[in-house]
Amino acid sequence: MPERRGHRLDLPEADIVSAYASGSTLQELAEQYGVVAATIRNVLIRAGIERRHNTSLPPTPRRVDVPEGNLVQDYLGGATLGDLAEKYGVSVSTVQRRLRAAGATRAETTASAAPRPPRPKRVDLPDEELRIRFLRGTTLKVLAEEYGVSVSTISRHVERASAKLTEGDRTER
Repeated sequence: MPERRGHRLDLPEADIVSAYASGSTLQELAEQYGVVAATIRNVLIRAGIERRHNTSLPPTPRRVDVPEGNLVQDYLGGATLGDLAEKYGVSVSTVQRRLRAAGATRAETTASAAPRPPRPKRVDLPDEELRIRFLRGTTLKVLAEEYGVSVSTISRHVERASAKLTEGDRTER
């Protein structure tokens, strides 16, 4: 194990550079000196040695050619970001960046995309009647089904009418 010199390890930099130049990998050198590969990489960087790349693997392309016109047209036609990412073999964030760079925004898609259903209107419920029915034993679930709203909406209205609900009352009987 190498000795510490201040906050740095005292590694034989010349030996590391020589071994790396002879074909040793970062991982092999890291294991040999009891450090992580990043430490060996830093030694090589300080020594001005350019890092070798694994030539047994095909190089990964840094930028995938995505036809901008087609991307924007597909997007404005209603395709989702996920659909486009899959179609062009890129990530969703890449699709977002390319669309932003092309000036295609969500606002432009509003007219061509399917309209969203309107949000449900606030329901006026008879709070006092709900409270009385609840106190007489009708469950929140039954009341919710009758009025076509969620159990939490019924609960809020019953509470609003001053019913003291306990956790046991909220469950179906």
